[in-house]
Amino acid sequence: MKLKGFIVSVHAPSEQLLYAKVDTTSLSGDKYFNFVRSLQTKLAFIDYNYSETAERLRGRGVGARFLKKFTFTSTKRSRITEDKKVLMFNPFPSRYANILKYLRIRLYTFLNNEALSLTLRTAGRYREKLYIVTEKKVSNVVSFVEKQNKELNELEKNIVAYTNSSDYKEVLEILSKFNISCDYEFSGELKVKLDLIPVNFDYAIEEWSRKDESVAKILREKQQEIVKNAVMQFYERIKPILMYEEGKTKINKKLAVANLKKMQEFAEELGLQSLNATVINPLITSLESPGKASILTTAEAKSRIDALINSL
Repeated sequence: MKLKGFIVSVHAPSEQLLYAKVDTTSLSGDKYFNFVRSLQTKLAFIDYNYSETAERLRGRGVGARFLKKFTFTSTKRSRITEDKKVLMFNPFPSRYANILKYLRIRLYTFLNNEALSLTLRTAGRYREKLYIVTEKKVSNVVSFVEKQNKELNELEKNIVAYTNSSDYKEVLEILSKFNISCDYEFSGELKVKLDLIPVNFDYAIEEWSRKDESVAKILREKQQEIVKNAVMQFYERIKPILMYEEGKTKINKKLAVANLKKMQEFAEELGLQSLNATVINPLITSLESPGKASILTTAEAKSRIDALINSL
């Protein structure tokens, strides 16, 4: 199998960029309660003024965290040397955070429909989700990201303008009134960062096979890793249909065939013709002409996929 297409990596800005943290350790009892109430009241008014659907507002909350720092003695006993009460809140209209959240969800929904998700970069518990997209659809991905960045640019302008508004200044005045310092500053550029890496390794492998076999070996291993990951993602998508074939679940056959044909086209464009021939095509035939084709079980499909991977 000669894989074709592009590895896609995207990083979308999160609404967490709009949140400020302040140390409220110095406030206790009624002072803390009055501070939180004053802040929530002002933020609720801001949401009302900036909302396009004010009747749906449900108020505004803030989040408190209690941070404790421990030190250990030679006898391994610990004691608290620092006890902080940190408040986190969004000084901007809630709709700005909601727009960021909506755009991020829309981006990943689009990628899940247009591309195949992979997990190739890991570091401890960190796992970066990557995608593979066909050469035919890569322009769609670039166009979608560009459109998102235009919307983010407009949002960024609104946020910067808001920081010069009387509403924002009144939020800061509440902090000042209670002697709470805040070093938060909107960091700026809201932009989806897109990376594209072509996955056709064949030319590079051929070149490096003549220059340095150790480099060629690494390239082959990476190619195999990507192909294996892609094939297994296809397998996960067809699992419910395999379970139907075994009588373990119910599905909409017409919809299942339509989904399989989309996967068939996707696999063809990625260069995974062997996957079509051994798994996807037999499943389509079985669903469209029951009784004319042998049932493909989950175990048999997995066995065929394993054989494909082992043949790489």
